[in-house]
Amino acid sequence: LLRFDPRQALARLLQLSWSDTAAVTRVLPDRLSIVVRERTPFAVWMYQGRHALIDVTGRVLAHVTKGVREDLPRISGEAASDPAAELIAALRRYPEIAGKVDVADRIGKRRWTLRFTSGAIVQLPADGEAAAIDRLADLQIRQHVLDGRPLHVDLRLAHRTVVRATPDAAGGT
Repeated sequence: LLRFDPRQALARLLQLSWSDTAAVTRVLPDRLSIVVRERTPFAVWMYQGRHALIDVTGRVLAHVTKGVREDLPRISGEAASDPAAELIAALRRYPEIAGKVDVADRIGKRRWTLRFTSGAIVQLPADGEAAAIDRLADLQIRQHVLDGRPLHVDLRLAHRTVVRATPDAAGGT
């Protein structure tokens, strides 16, 4: 125990993807005290054909198989892991909308497209995502745009909302 290096053990613990904080202390004459706080999975990030659990900071915790942790929001796209927390926080203000989102796609490292389980597609602007989600919630309350026939809702411009039917399976509208 006298030759044990707690600093080296601490460094190795902090290299683990799930470790948030850790403390390693020698308790003489014959004990060690090790305390580790784990990171909490926040979302499933789908990128380049792989699925990974990420925490709220966007750090990859572990690669997982498809279908694992269906209870977590799903995001996809290049560089989607870092800005996901802000989008998910804005969506969680409206649980009736957040519960219908199948996946949030990061487009061009600058904006989001929401794909809903109903088949609806909502394009959000590069800036002002929360305000656009507020507009979507208002549309959902007044016009039920996320229910029924799948619609394509474009909220990229603050002064205009475009709603159109998505093409059906036969290729028509």
